Amino acid sequence: MQYIAYAKRNDLAKCAHESFDCVNCCICSSRCPANISHPLVGLLARRLTGKYIQPAAEHNTQKVNDIAKGVYDKSIEDIMAKSIDSMKELYNSREIEA
Repeated sequence: MQYIAYAKRNDLAKCAHESFDCVNCCICSSRCPANISHPLVGLLARRLTGKYIQPAAEHNTQKVNDIAKGVYDKSIEDIMAKSIDSMKELYNSREIEA
């Protein structure tokens, strides 16, 4: 309910943050006397925050441009040509980032 209060106060950033762990089970909606669809409020807050409040992630824009230019085409072809066993080995031996 806390993120609904933030939404009512038009604090979308806090609403988005508080609703992040919602699993959209809708149990809260089924019990809400005001018939508020809580998961949809949280989803809308997260989408609006991502679109209009959070700064643009420049590294993502660069990656999308690289993909459009075909920078990763060879790498993707190499991976697609691998067998399932070699893909499992590649996955299991990957370096995990901290």
